[in-house]
Amino acid sequence: MRNKVLLTLLLVVTSAVALAQEISLSGTVKDSLGVGVDMANVIAINTATQGLESYGITNHAGLFKLKLKTGEQYTVKVSYLGFKPESFTFTAGEHDAVKDIVLQE
Repeated sequence: MRNKVLLTLLLVVTSAVALAQEISLSGTVKDSLGVGVDMANVIAINTATQGLESYGITNHAGLFKLKLKTGEQYTVKVSYLGFKPESFTFTAGEHDAVKDIVLQE
């Protein structure tokens, strides 16, 4: 019985730690007039592995949200047909972050 309790406690603690190792990068993609860009692509590439870590598509208001691993560095690329692509480097810290992007035609 004691072993079952300890095992359950261990599983709960490791699950909580695993969940705490992710943060959200969210924001808005807008055009040069300040209007949210619907259906823009937002991708995060891990700079160490060069692998795709997360991706998203903006909603009707231009809002996006990506889940990223803490302590990792990413190149975030934003694109939409008819606009110049934008990219920036982002290091995922301990807390959620907000980044707004303006696309130029």
